[in-house]
Amino acid sequence: MCRHGDRTPTSLYPNDPNSPSDFPEGLGHITHKGKNDQYNLGKYLRTKYEDFLTYDSNEMRARSSGRERCLESIQTNLYGLYPPRDAKVWNSEVDWQPVPIQTMPVDLDGMLYEDAICPADDEELERIRESPEGAEVMSNNANLMRTLEQLSGKKMTDWVSVRDLLDTLTIEHDVLIAAFTSAFGVFNQLAVPSSTAVITELHEDADGNFYIQMLFKNDTTRKPYRLEIPGCEGFRCNLKTFKAIAKPYVVEDWRQECGLEPLPGGTNLFP
Repeated sequence: MCRHGDRTPTSLYPNDPNSPSDFPEGLGHITHKGKNDQYNLGKYLRTKYEDFLTYDSNEMRARSSGRERCLESIQTNLYGLYPPRDAKVWNSEVDWQPVPIQTMPVDLDGMLYEDAICPADDEELERIRESPEGAEVMSNNANLMRTLEQLSGKKMTDWVSVRDLLDTLTIEHDVLIAAFTSAFGVFNQLAVPSSTAVITELHEDADGNFYIQMLFKNDTTRKPYRLEIPGCEGFRCNLKTFKAIAKPYVVEDWRQECGLEPLPGGTNLFP
């Protein structure tokens, strides 16, 4: 699981000194640095798993959100991960091979897109906004909200407006990786850098027991950190224990939980 590469702002605020023409890639697309980071991440994965990972297309599946920056990222990542070699070279002038990428429209993607259509989620967000706790957050940060409005020229109606402005000024906090690591008690409470990867490895010991090792790579130029999952023995997590920790967070039918009608054929790409 990895985050897309560095991107340009998704939008500009009214008092923004920049203009869309300052971003030749277009708003919301990955930059040259983002492409290079993803390429280097792919090369790292190829080097790390060289003796394990073959070029058999049946051994891997690439799944991406339908967001263009995510599709751009996974393409450059796979370019580093699967350079054509031997029988895979299809053109001597091209050091690249096509690798299938599975995706779906973002509004229907309850797996990888946090803003997919979900009435139940919208209702919960509105409940929080109208709650005493939500009102307290707004009251405690009234001066900050006024300052942000004056500087940006953007109306700050609630903390969601602040989040949208933050997305423009910096890089959005990646919800997917934050949620995944939080579920296993290893989220560091920091914004997730672009091109961050969470690697989940399945191992088998000499006695035939399976265990999980989780790695966190938040810098494409450095080795990943090993994550120690609470409730597991050190950096090794028995597979049964791992599944038990994950079970409360597994959604069997996200459309049903969101209050949506099922779609013909379902919406899961992976069985």
